[in-house]
Amino acid sequence: MVLMETDAAALAGLRARRVEGILLTVSAAALWSLAGFFTRAIEADTMTLLFWRSTLATVWIVGFLAVREGRQSLKAVSAMPWQGWLYVALTALSMLLFLTSMRHTSIARVAVIYATVPVITAILAFVLFRERLRPAALVAGAFVVIGVVIMSAPDGSGHLSGDIEALGMTIGFALMTIVSGRYKAIPALQVTAISTFLTALASFPLASPATTSLTDLVLISLFALTALAIAPVVFFRGARLLAPAETSLVGTIETPLAPLWVWLAFGETPTGRTFIGGLVVMAAVIGYLTVGLKRQKAAGAPLSRDP
Repeated sequence: MVLMETDAAALAGLRARRVEGILLTVSAAALWSLAGFFTRAIEADTMTLLFWRSTLATVWIVGFLAVREGRQSLKAVSAMPWQGWLYVALTALSMLLFLTSMRHTSIARVAVIYATVPVITAILAFVLFRERLRPAALVAGAFVVIGVVIMSAPDGSGHLSGDIEALGMTIGFALMTIVSGRYKAIPALQVTAISTFLTALASFPLASPATTSLTDLVLISLFALTALAIAPVVFFRGARLLAPAETSLVGTIETPLAPLWVWLAFGETPTGRTFIGGLVVMAAVIGYLTVGLKRQKAAGAPLSRDP
């Protein structure tokens, strides 16, 4: 009887961790979905926006670390495993590939390619670590791709170089999801600060920071705070509680949320295609989570990672 109660308590705790992971991942996706709103409101060119966003995010994070941890923060960096530096490199590279892909191919094609991240995450996790490929994740990932195709309606205007860059960005994000989920010793705030600092350095030669207006600086500061200071840390913590494929799949809720904020702020009514595609994406995510919860309850084993 005592053993059964102990098992029930342990299972309840694991389920609570999974729910927490889902909520954290959804919160990060919601913050990232504000990118369309900020991009629409900010007048600065792309590389100037990237430079200021990365620079201000670095300032936000370093300032917070200085207050909260002081010199202990530097010790965490010096003691960071090599997987942390891998995460830094993947983050910085993915940021750059994201921007270059949008300049070399259509935004619609970038969105469609990026929507494959759940499937790519599941496949890479299987190839690298022999994590089980769940059929439900692959089916849901396929529907996510269908939904984004409906929303974006590619017009064939893309170029091969941009498509390859978008695919590289997608693979980078999939690897980030796997690394953050498997290696718990990586300090989330520190790696994010290093990544944004390197991105600022890389974008500076192509930026025109002196021409940025005060209004743009305020908006970019808020953009940096939400998208690069808060969201990555929230996502990182959520990814530690979920399987990689599930993390990336839940994160695709960002796709239908992005046009919603633009509609509310600027009155741009989503097209019927956007509305239908968004419903497909959300239905795929909700359906996958529902199947996972039912399977978890029937088998008595959660999908979240072990502590």
